[in-house]
Amino acid sequence: MKSIISFLLDPPEGAKPDCLYQEHLIEGFLYKYCQGCPNPRGKKKWLQQWDLNHSYQEELNNLDQLPNDLSNSIIVLKGHALIPRFYQDLGSRHTSDLDLLLPLNKWAQFEKEIIKLGYCPREKGDWQGNHHKWEFTKLIGEKELVIELHHKCFYQEENNFDWKTNLLDPFKHLKTLDDSHLLLHLIGHYANQHNFLKLFWLIDIYLLLKVGTFNWPLIWEKANQLKLKKGITSTLWFIHHHIDQHLGIWPPPGGDEKWNISPAPALIWQTGQRGVSYWLTKHMLKDGIIEAFQYDWYWLSSKLKWPWKK
Repeated sequence: MKSIISFLLDPPEGAKPDCLYQEHLIEGFLYKYCQGCPNPRGKKKWLQQWDLNHSYQEELNNLDQLPNDLSNSIIVLKGHALIPRFYQDLGSRHTSDLDLLLPLNKWAQFEKEIIKLGYCPREKGDWQGNHHKWEFTKLIGEKELVIELHHKCFYQEENNFDWKTNLLDPFKHLKTLDDSHLLLHLIGHYANQHNFLKLFWLIDIYLLLKVGTFNWPLIWEKANQLKLKKGITSTLWFIHHHIDQHLGIWPPPGGDEKWNISPAPALIWQTGQRGVSYWLTKHMLKDGIIEAFQYDWYWLSSKLKWPWKK
């Protein structure tokens, strides 16, 4: 933990640390693990996050009690699969929703069951990059809970992609990804989907790399299928060179160094999604130029009202 804390306490020169911590959604984390850092909102954020995450943990208990043929098919993704394993309490890890992976042929059954629990489905968007997602919301007082349902982890993923799982402790039916597939998903989400946008995702990856058991040949095979090699290699490079050189991740185990784009700390600390450097990095992280501009096309066509789109 000390290595990642040291990195977080060394933001770019001239930056306001408390503002960066707020933008990167790590105020609660630093309140718990670094009492002396400049973090005036830390306790408030930690308390708010604890309350929200406690509600989500109760929702996971409800999901675990759904009919077995449904609950046995649910894979919990990202934050709420990581909190019990990597974080000491419910307030340290920022979350805003509950991400679930579920086969498309189970969605109709899930909708019926989740409505019984008080959720309402949101209208699905037009953007091609989000066609594999569906959101459900529920109000508890003034607190909104959001479940984001996925039938794929990435928009470019083939429908028959095989995500390996383990049982999610302490539940009887809910699953989480095994370490190799979890690393693949976390880095793909952080680097390839979101261009290194938030540091709380980088913390997840670092904590997993410290304790996980990985099948590296399998990771590179799956990364090639999903076109995530640049994102994975660049993330491993950054963690090795700027956070912790004792993880045994560089050179990339079984991988190829040529896929690395050597991201600078200033990019990792970015707080916006604008500018030439952001645009260039976003495209450089795609494994091929076709994938890069295909993503642009999907995004642009969702924003413009094409005459043939009804």
